[in-house]
Amino acid sequence: MSGFCKSTGERNQPNEANGKVMETNTSEMALKRGRGADRRAVWLVCIVSLSFLLHLVTRVLSGYAYGVMITLFTMLFFASKRITFRRGNRLAYLWLFSDVVLAVSFLRSQRSNGALLDVIVFTCGFLLFLFFSEEETTYLRCLSAIKAFAIFFSAGVLLQRFLPAAYRSVVAVFPSDYRAALGGGRAGFTPNTGYSAGYIIAGLLSCLSAFAARTSRLRLKRCIVPFCLAFALLLTGKRGPTLFAALTLVYCYLVPVKGSRKMRRYWRMLLIVGVLALCVWLFEESLSSIPVIGRFAESISELSVGEDITSGRLGLYRWALQLFREHPMLGIGWGRYRTTVVGNVTRVKSLETHNIYLQLLAETGIVGFLAFMTALLTFWSKSRAAYRDCALRDDGGMRDWRRLLFFSHAYQTYFLLYGLTGNPLYDPHFQIMYIFSCMIYTAYASVAARCTAQPCPPAESASPAWATARRRRAAVSVTVGR
Repeated sequence: MSGFCKSTGERNQPNEANGKVMETNTSEMALKRGRGADRRAVWLVCIVSLSFLLHLVTRVLSGYAYGVMITLFTMLFFASKRITFRRGNRLAYLWLFSDVVLAVSFLRSQRSNGALLDVIVFTCGFLLFLFFSEEETTYLRCLSAIKAFAIFFSAGVLLQRFLPAAYRSVVAVFPSDYRAALGGGRAGFTPNTGYSAGYIIAGLLSCLSAFAARTSRLRLKRCIVPFCLAFALLLTGKRGPTLFAALTLVYCYLVPVKGSRKMRRYWRMLLIVGVLALCVWLFEESLSSIPVIGRFAESISELSVGEDITSGRLGLYRWALQLFREHPMLGIGWGRYRTTVVGNVTRVKSLETHNIYLQLLAETGIVGFLAFMTALLTFWSKSRAAYRDCALRDDGGMRDWRRLLFFSHAYQTYFLLYGLTGNPLYDPHFQIMYIFSCMIYTAYASVAARCTAQPCPPAESASPAWATARRRRAAVSVTVGR
């Protein structure tokens, strides 16, 4: 810089002028980006909210209305963003082949309304992958919406258990069609306890992301909401979701550390598990009144005498494998499995496989299975690397991304685990939430690639906005470079 300007006065004058111009331009650009980000945040929050309002919309209106709504919100989301093709956009093409396979498989099946809705949701997901937002605030607002819905549905479970009169008063406000579909027992404000558990787990991951990202200190008042969500989850009595959520949290707790800290966390986790096991053993009679713990105790006793603890799902698994052997390459068609179980496994009731991997083999064959698993595992492995590297950095500028990447990787992990005993790949709620979690990683990858490729201006001519951008780019680029 000394060779560029001959004197101190000459050096200061152009830099001050350039700084004012850059600050003005940066402010105008930031204002435009802020308005666009606000619009995109609104539409993405609407899409995420639809995952929680699935049964309300389909019962009161119809499945077609649900498909139209999610399509409309998706169009509005990417219409408010300039089309660009960066690294994150290219990642979306991992799902393109899967969507093509899904569409072809749908055309080969009976083309049921549920299968058509799956095609619509996955197609909208592909568009969201292409035209994602790079603003952290867009996704943080969605996490707040997820948390709010989880609190609402967990309140339904708690009210149904402890204040049934208040629960009936709240339910009376719902539309009659939706009220008639509500499940009894422990379902709360949903038709099935499985949905209540899924909604609560999404909110629990959203709450815990603040602690995982070190954006919130561990204080008692901040633990109230996660504790209530966890307690409501135990009251649903769902063994699989509870177990897989616990495994997900343990895994995400151990991943982002290395060296001596890793060993300390392992020992700490073993101590916690040991204390919990001891408490369950000492107070088994009292704790058995909690539905999840009672069901786990029953499963252990049944397993010890050789009984089936899969709720009759072994027959569904065997039938899926038989269908795969008969149609190994392309399967029987997307969404057709549930129509084949009547008369072969069940008498009247149509059921899914309750294992997305076996159902993929049965309905889409080897071709579809490889296409979906390639996309699922690629996004999972990349989000794991990003979450781990981001969590290892002690950088305040990365707090928002650290929180978002925790939720992204945690939900993808839960999705893959729950796929062993559930149907997340065939349910719009889980589909939308999974798409949202993958969008977070694609946005992070795009920001990281762009920040690495575009250098900041010199420090002497940088406005405060440019200085903030420089610090973020340095943090992200170092994280990606690892």
